[in-house]
Amino acid sequence: MLKNIKSIFHYFPHLDRLLAVIVFCVSFTVYLMTLAPTIYIEDAAEFAAAVPILGITHPSGFPLYMLLGKLFTILVPIGNMAFRVNLFSAITVSF
Repeated sequence: MLKNIKSIFHYFPHLDRLLAVIVFCVSFTVYLMTLAPTIYIEDAAEFAAAVPILGITHPSGFPLYMLLGKLFTILVPIGNMAFRVNLFSAITVSF
């Protein structure tokens, strides 16, 4: 069995990258189709309000998410702020 898998990767050396791209595209498409266009309930609303001002959410604060989300909302000026934060979440979760 393992020999067969190694032989497949021998003939298709970039198969793992192709599969990763396919999984990303499928998952991002699903997230994009179900994306909330505005503020939603609970944590989504808290993050949508905290990212533009680099605020602190509940105890851990999610500093990396806040910084990258702020950068994303500046660089991608489409829709309202809540949509941008939700889009950022969809992209990061798809990885």
